[in-house]
Amino acid sequence: GGTEPPARPSPLVREAAACKPAPVTYVLVHGGGFAGSCWDLLRPRLDAPSVAVDLPGRGSHPGDLATLTIGDFVASVVAEIVSGDLTDITLVGHSMAGLTLPGVAEAVPDRLRQLVFVSCAVPPHGTALAEVLGGFSPTVAAIADRVGDAVVDGRGALHPDLARAMFCNDMDEDQTEWTLERMVPEAVSVLAEPADLTGLARPVPR
Repeated sequence: GGTEPPARPSPLVREAAACKPAPVTYVLVHGGGFAGSCWDLLRPRLDAPSVAVDLPGRGSHPGDLATLTIGDFVASVVAEIVSGDLTDITLVGHSMAGLTLPGVAEAVPDRLRQLVFVSCAVPPHGTALAEVLGGFSPTVAAIADRVGDAVVDGRGALHPDLARAMFCNDMDEDQTEWTLERMVPEAVSVLAEPADLTGLARPVPR
C-alpha cells in the first residue's frame, strides 16, 4: 500500500476557523479637535478590520483636557494596541496625530507594519506645534487674526470659522456639516509641547 491521504479537519474545526476574526490591520488616530468617530465614513471602505482610537479627553476615554500631554496620547494608543495584542499594524494618523505617531513607533515598533501620515502636522524635533502653525495656511492665519482670542473657547473647542478653513476647505456643505458636528474640545496645552520624533528613527516604513 500507498500512503493514506492526510485526514481533513472535522466540520467543527473548519467552522471554528471560518469564524475566527481577521487580525486588525489598521489602527486609526484622529487629529486635534476630533474623536475616533471622525473615521466613521472611511472604515467601511478599508480592505481589512480597523480600530479607531479615542484619545484621552473624549469619546470612550474621559480625561482632564487641562492636564493631558502628548505622552498621554501615545500611552492611550499603545494601550489599545497591546491590550488587543494587535500586530502587523498599519498605523494611520491625521493632522495633530503627527505628534502622537512617532511616540507609538518608539514604544511598539515590532507591532507596526507601516506608518501613514495623512495631512499630519509634524514639527521639527524639539519644536512645538504652536511655533509652526502660523505658516501652514495664509487663509487660516488670516481667520485666526480676525477672531483673536476666540480661536479656542474656554472648553478648548476651535472657533467654527477656523475649523471650517482648516478641515473643510475642499468639502461640500453636507460633508462640512458632518465634519463640524463631530468636533470636540481639545487639550490645547499639547500645542506648546516640544515634538519628540525619536521614534521616526525606527526602521518602520512610512
